[in-house]
Amino acid sequence: MKNKKTQTKIKQTRANQKKSIQKLPLKLTQDIVFKSFFSRNKQVLMSLLKNFLPIPDQISDVEILNLEQTENKKNQKNNTNKTLPSSTTFQNLLKSKPLELKQSSLIPEKLTKKQVVLDLRVKLQTGENINVEMQAVSQKSLLKRILFYWAKLYCQDLEKGEAYDKINPAYSLIFTCFPVLDKKIKDFVSSFSVRRDKKPYELFNKDLKIVIVEMSKLTKAYDELLDLKEKWCYLLKESGDISKEEYRYLSKDEEIRMALQHLKRLSKDEELYQKALTEQINLVAHNLDRAGLLKEGMQKGMAQGKLTKQKEIALNMLNKNLEISLISEVTGLSKNEILKLRK
Repeated sequence: MKNKKTQTKIKQTRANQKKSIQKLPLKLTQDIVFKSFFSRNKQVLMSLLKNFLPIPDQISDVEILNLEQTENKKNQKNNTNKTLPSSTTFQNLLKSKPLELKQSSLIPEKLTKKQVVLDLRVKLQTGENINVEMQAVSQKSLLKRILFYWAKLYCQDLEKGEAYDKINPAYSLIFTCFPVLDKKIKDFVSSFSVRRDKKPYELFNKDLKIVIVEMSKLTKAYDELLDLKEKWCYLLKESGDISKEEYRYLSKDEEIRMALQHLKRLSKDEELYQKALTEQINLVAHNLDRAGLLKEGMQKGMAQGKLTKQKEIALNMLNKNLEISLISEVTGLSKNEILKLRK
């Protein structure tokens, strides 16, 4: 009888542990989470744009053009009706209108042309088009891709026969988990435009602005962060691993507090959690397969070199900024063994 009770307790403990793992906060560096986070809360998105784009005075209202998020209309309605922070300045920033969702893909005229699917396509009340992206995994020709996406976004509004002055400015705001620009550039935020090569450096056109945020270049501890730009970057980079102390410190700023509370609510969405987990596992399998590590590791099985291979796989996953719990599940290594690999 005693053994049965013990077994029941063990099963219950395991079930609770499994449940607690599923309720870990979502990571904003993950594509599907990033999209859902900002498309479900217009106020949070406006705060992000106002802190990183060089046109804060023009951001009085936004329109999110993402067809993929139509299932979240109920969430958007609830967020619109929530009481905003008490600050008068912040309330002026967050004046909002009902959200309208449209197609986020930029469809080419010919099927042979490359289609562009933006992470988060935003339109300001004053007409500017904005592409907001999170890049967690390094890829070849990223800078060319960024410019290509900007060009497609810039041309999208102009209809046949319309005058060129009808074209709206287009901006790209790109967050990366890895270095993109030269190591000599120490700033984690870099803004680009087209200017004359020689003095005077006259601006060619105000319509082009690309902002790249290299989050890996922000190495400050949470209590060393100086402004909202740094705190936003820290939140995006460390989401999913924020301690209670960090939460309390970051929450001193009402904009960040609102974002943290929104992330906490979002983390309870079981459907989104499962989609994010599936996306993460697929990404791991894809990256390991491309590196030849997954197939090779499976073939070796219980062979003598298995531990070495598992560590190699774990190190590859660490370099992709994947969660420790997921790495442990895939490789079979303990948390301590994985943490030692970082050193």
